[in-house]
Amino acid sequence: MKKIKFLLAGGVVLGLFYSFTFSSSLINPEKDKLLIEIMAYVLERAHYDPETIDDNFSENVFMNFLDNIDGQHRFFIQPDINNFAPFKYDLDDQIKAANVNFFDFAYKKYTQRLGQIEAFYEPLLDRPFDFSLDEEINLDYDNMEYTESLSELRRLWLKYFKLSALGIYVEKKDEELKKFELDSTYVMKADNVLEEQARAIIRENMETFFEVRNDMQRKDYFSIYLNAITAQFDPHTNYFAPQDKERFDTNISGKFEGIGARLQKKNQEIRIVEVISGGPVWRDKLLEVEDVILKVAQENEEPVDISGMRIDDVVKLIKGPKGTTVYLTVKHVDASVEIIPITRDVVELEDAFAKSSIILKDEKKYGIIHLPKFYIDFTDYSERNAASDVKKEIQKLKDENVVGIVLDLRNNGGGSLQTVV
Repeated sequence: MKKIKFLLAGGVVLGLFYSFTFSSSLINPEKDKLLIEIMAYVLERAHYDPETIDDNFSENVFMNFLDNIDGQHRFFIQPDINNFAPFKYDLDDQIKAANVNFFDFAYKKYTQRLGQIEAFYEPLLDRPFDFSLDEEINLDYDNMEYTESLSELRRLWLKYFKLSALGIYVEKKDEELKKFELDSTYVMKADNVLEEQARAIIRENMETFFEVRNDMQRKDYFSIYLNAITAQFDPHTNYFAPQDKERFDTNISGKFEGIGARLQKKNQEIRIVEVISGGPVWRDKLLEVEDVILKVAQENEEPVDISGMRIDDVVKLIKGPKGTTVYLTVKHVDASVEIIPITRDVVELEDAFAKSSIILKDEKKYGIIHLPKFYIDFTDYSERNAASDVKKEIQKLKDENVVGIVLDLRNNGGGSLQTVV
């Protein structure tokens, strides 16, 4: 029997993992049914405090799912919610029957509304905002009604844009006034210029927003639905899809096997946004921030053009076992293009590990240990972990003859219960 891995986060975290060899873009009812069946079985029999899956449970799943995908009421309209209403007390039966009709219905409507908003947001940002008008907007999302029509939703988005633009405008105006205070010869930018700059920032943010949303697939939203179910048991019971489980393992262990670079997708391009110290890229000075990756090739294989590809899929192509080589076709900042072979290695995220320092106060030495998480490598308990690293840091501080030690656990989100003990 496999050992269950317990995590400290106020409760037990449950991961359900699966793998299939079909195209991720296809809808597979059998896979969905299997996932629901497995999750219901595990939660009912293995959870420390199992819940009764009844109408009350159904209502909570219903509200939680809608809140997770549209908590600010910016996508659905009231007729959509009315159409969803028959499912409100039916989800318990759907879960027991491994049925996903509600999810399919809601997902289809959500993607439709998303496309409609993407089509109308740009014209809303074409015209200057008049900040002298007396207008109101409701930001009490918990008690906020849905709009009655798409045209009302459009007006709501216009108000959101205007509010955001006003905040950016005020900040820019304050910056201009401070510059003028420091230098009376400084010519301040006109108000209409600042307002135009504010709209440009919002437009760029919306482009990024829709670039991310359009990369999301049905399976990503299905994970949200499954987590709306697990959340009814306790706040720390979660479903992990395979890629989420991989991210979790990297996060909890503080290391992964790859090239040692962080990527970002912007304007359909995959760029290097950070080179991780100690990794292969950093060690051999192979890439720089702002370099654009055009193609990825494995050993003895043809390169894959990654333009427009989901960043998760690009990461899968680039990551790989230690000692293997990946070939990246890269466009550098100077516009030159070259193929760069990179031998993958273990990359350690040093900012994830325990660190100590010494503080002098009243001619006395005090040690402080910052521990960002209770990390561990679940695949190899002999590897470094929070407990063994903290022990080393304590010894280092004792060797410096400190008179006291502070263990800083601020922003520590938890981790392995074993290392805590």
